[in-house]
Amino acid sequence: MSISGGVGHFDLDQMMEQDMEVHHREVSAPVTALNTMADSLPGLGIVAAVLGVVITMGALGGPPEEIGHRWPQLWWYIFGHFVVLRACSDP
Repeated sequence: MSISGGVGHFDLDQMMEQDMEVHHREVSAPVTALNTMADSLPGLGIVAAVLGVVITMGALGGPPEEIGHRWPQLWWYIFGHFVVLRACSDP
C-alpha cells in the first residue's frame, strides 16, 4: 500500500495501531470471560455450603436416622466449597 502511494505513512501507522488494538481486544476476550467465571465460583461454593447446612438443620426435628442421611450430603457441600475456594485462590 505504501509503495503504491495509495496510503500515506502516517495513515498506514494509524491503521496498523488500530489493527493491533482490535487484535489485542479479541485475543483477551476468552481470558476475560474465564476470569469472570472463576471470580464467581467462590460465591457458588458458599451458597452450596449454606444450602447443605440449611438442609441438615431442617432435619434436626426429625428422627436421628434422617439426620444421619443428611450428614454426608452436608459434608459434600462443604467439601465442594473448599475445593472451589482452593481452585480459585492464587498459588
